Amino acid sequence: MYEDWIATLANRVLPDERPGFADELTALARLRGAMEAREARLLAGVDALDDRGLPAAAIARSTSKCSQREADRRARRAAVLTQVPAAADALAHGSLSVEHVDVVGRAVEATSPEAVEAAGLVERLSARPADLAAKDARDWARRQQSESDREAVQRRRYAARRLVVFEGDDGMTVLHGEFDPVAGAELRKALEAETNRLFHADGGREGADGVRTAEQRRADALLRLMSGGGSSGRGSGPAVRNQLLLMATVTDDAITDARLPDGTPLPISVVERLACGSDLF
Repeated sequence: MYEDWIATLANRVLPDERPGFADELTALARLRGAMEAREARLLAGVDALDDRGLPAAAIARSTSKCSQREADRRARRAAVLTQVPAAADALAHGSLSVEHVDVVGRAVEATSPEAVEAAGLVERLSARPADLAAKDARDWARRQQSESDREAVQRRRYAARRLVVFEGDDGMTVLHGEFDPVAGAELRKALEAETNRLFHADGGREGADGVRTAEQRRADALLRLMSGGGSSGRGSGPAVRNQLLLMATVTDDAITDARLPDGTPLPISVVERLACGSDLF
């Protein structure tokens, strides 16, 4: 069955007018959604088997030859679609993309499948492009969370932190890291500051691009920070404290509604910890 579909698509003649291209791209988007939904159902079915076989992520990696990161993402997506049937149905019928499903998954992680279903979040998000839907979902989740919810989410994200170092193509060393939102914001801030310092050292707008690319500068900045040679290390001026931008409602009695600039909510315990070692703005 699938072989016939593949042959039909491979041999299909391209349209000769712009409306034809648009129509076929729209149809392919719907077909892609249906295929992604089917794959998710199959992966969820694999994990439901009680046969001690390979888990869904391993199956996804071996059958599609994708990266481990992508295989893990597909397995998580399958779990989300099992938890939120409305998302599975919308994906299968083309009104939701896999990017939207990942947004729904983050909303489920921050609240619960029941809360997402009850709020009709899937239908609301499907009307928006995925990047705008992600912001809407973060704002919605923030309004649903209690302080204990935020604490639990932060603990879960902190526990999931990891850094993998391996040898890539041509002997290059590859780093893949995942950090909780607070650590990630601190890391980005430090990296941005050191990259910007190197940008000006290279000549700024007048000559920096002739010295090294932006990606090379960022790689050099990370290495300098790791080796203690960055702007906060020895031998390059006075040490500076971490600076992290937070948003919050501050009254005489308490700090509430604390969040990062991207809207990620933070438990008050994290704000208190950060206040001990950073300049908060």
